[in-house]
Amino acid sequence: MRRSESSRTRSGRRRLAPVAVVLGLLCASGASALDVFSLWRQPRLEIDITDGAWVEYRTQKMEGGRRTDDQVRVQCVGDDGRSWTIEILPLRPTPDGLEPVPGEGWRFEISHDLESRDGDLVQHVSDVVHWQGGRANAVSEEQWREDPLITTSLKTGSPLGEVEEQDATTRVVSGRDLLCAQFTITAVDTGRVRLPRGELIQVSRDEVSVAVHDEVPFLGIAYAAQRVSTRSDFSSPGRRRPPPPSTRIEIMELTGFGRDAKAVLTPR
Repeated sequence: MRRSESSRTRSGRRRLAPVAVVLGLLCASGASALDVFSLWRQPRLEIDITDGAWVEYRTQKMEGGRRTDDQVRVQCVGDDGRSWTIEILPLRPTPDGLEPVPGEGWRFEISHDLESRDGDLVQHVSDVVHWQGGRANAVSEEQWREDPLITTSLKTGSPLGEVEEQDATTRVVSGRDLLCAQFTITAVDTGRVRLPRGELIQVSRDEVSVAVHDEVPFLGIAYAAQRVSTRSDFSSPGRRRPPPPSTRIEIMELTGFGRDAKAVLTPR
């Protein structure tokens, strides 16, 4: 195994900045999603958004004894040279396989200027439309900027900790063998809160494991898993018990991808 330094930006390479935007709207659509979507900070990954590109993921979230499973499609259905038109569609099983839930999803524009990574990511998003029950509702910038699910996701990046290269692995996606590069990012953060009698110390460990393949659109991600664990203790032992430790695990597994996407969320 080979260890590399903490990820930092490098000039001259394209990034995955649109991923964080996708994550925010994914969360808002009701689908479980990983903070790992914001891997645009990792210089080893490059952006690949083209008209017609699509990816489908099975997502799973486990926290507090509860488990949530979802299927979602992210697709680019337009590129006018200035911005991409993106649709995020929840999927449902049918006798013929997975298909988008009729009349449900999100459609929005992401400016090409976002590749420069200047300013906040959210400033490059426009024309956000939420489809629900077959009706399209334009969401104002004020509304989606204030949505905690969106803003938290947009501001949460992948941990900029130690990056460790792993051995390549083969993942089977839609009957195809993909030899994927793998790496793990680990970050540890310690927070302290002063109390009348001592100090509460909270240690969080964030670990993200990623498998990537250059044929996969958008992020190149064939598999990703994030494990966030938190434990607390008091600096001055006493009768008080610290909060119980907590763990959140999210998994995202690629189930299909291609270059022939057609718009689904269009006015009748």
